[in-house]
Amino acid sequence: MSGNIFWKFVLTAVIVFWCVAEISPLQDRPFEGYIVEQATAETDEFAAVMERAQARVDTQASKTLFIALRDLGVEEGIDYAKFFPEINLRDVANQNKRNDILLKHLLSSAQSSLRLGLDLKGGVGVTLKIDEAAQSEMSAFQQAEQLQDAIEIMGSRLDGHGVAEPIIRPVGDDAIEIQIAGLSTKDNPEVVDSLKKPARLEFRSVHETLNPDTTPKNQYPVGYEVLAEENEDRKTGEVYERRMFVKLIPEATGEIVADAYVSQTQTGGFQIN
Repeated sequence: MSGNIFWKFVLTAVIVFWCVAEISPLQDRPFEGYIVEQATAETDEFAAVMERAQARVDTQASKTLFIALRDLGVEEGIDYAKFFPEINLRDVANQNKRNDILLKHLLSSAQSSLRLGLDLKGGVGVTLKIDEAAQSEMSAFQQAEQLQDAIEIMGSRLDGHGVAEPIIRPVGDDAIEIQIAGLSTKDNPEVVDSLKKPARLEFRSVHETLNPDTTPKNQYPVGYEVLAEENEDRKTGEVYERRMFVKLIPEATGEIVADAYVSQTQTGGFQIN
């Protein structure tokens, strides 16, 4: 009998240990300390990068260390993967995408696995309601699709602020609830504003003959601005820009679009209808 009790105790202890291991760490770890601990290669160079990133935060050039590191990677062409060789990102050819995935992974790993709600950890909670007038002529399928698109857009906007694992979920069929634990609107006032900002679709003409790379600045056409289109070589992951003159005043807005969908052409390509 005593032997059975012993093995029950051992089994219980193993289960408890496994549960604790699964939810570790129990508390958030400071991102700046955690990311330095995880860097195992070329640590002196990474320490210098961290100093430059922290300087951007101190001077308020960047709101958070995550954003500062992300922007430095783009501006200085830094490949963060070389500092973290244990994290395998060889299949991601594009350096900026690779950096983005790596930084998000490290930010998420620094957070507690025990997801505390706003009532325990504090933070920001927002419920956004979709315009009823905009949905009045939509089918139930279109409404559900639009709600899912909005959730993806909210997630992308929060990614831009370096927010790790926010809770974004539908409420009914016409609202979205967003919970961001550990965030204050005092320190990050722009986060809620960015969530409420409407997306806008515009159709603007590109100048047919002039190119910013070959046109002197004093001969730039009036009524145009210079915008850049990023293209990626799928084989090498190399990103290159194509600059162009784009009209300031749009020819039309998204109001002219009643419906849009993708179809396949006769040659096997895709087109938007």
